[in-house]
Amino acid sequence: MAEHLALEVALPPKQTKKAISVRISAASSGVRAELKVRSGRLPLINYDVQPQAVTARKGVRSKNWPDFTFALRRGRTQAGRSRIEGASLLFIARMNSGHLGVYYRTGNKSKSGRGQVKESIGPSVQYHAAAPEVEAKIVKRAGSSFPGILARYVDQAIADHSR
Repeated sequence: MAEHLALEVALPPKQTKKAISVRISAASSGVRAELKVRSGRLPLINYDVQPQAVTARKGVRSKNWPDFTFALRRGRTQAGRSRIEGASLLFIARMNSGHLGVYYRTGNKSKSGRGQVKESIGPSVQYHAAAPEVEAKIVKRAGSSFPGILARYVDQAIADHSR
């Protein structure tokens, strides 16, 4: 299932795989399969940001910094020069900790007299999984792969019972 979601979402496959859990249970009432998608909101730098390099330049006005692009879904690229309401342009910077991220300055002044720097966050994996076109593909794939999974589950149960 993670492979289908990874085809739609512009995140590393490891990130989508980590968010998905599949549970199959059998009882006298029948067999049940459960697919859960859980994750928190992810930093925008985890999405397909190009180039993955610092765009903020010391001593240069932000409007003259190089642009970058990002994609929340595959094939849907957006310019990074968009503004957040009441904040500055988005920019890519490396913090003192070494973390590379997409940031913006808020309108709230800090002690230095400049706006506070905040990291730009993208949506969670659930946001993508709940999209109608993605959900339809996952349901179709689950329907076609479920008989094989069920057969393995039954074989394992029989093997465990015969011991």
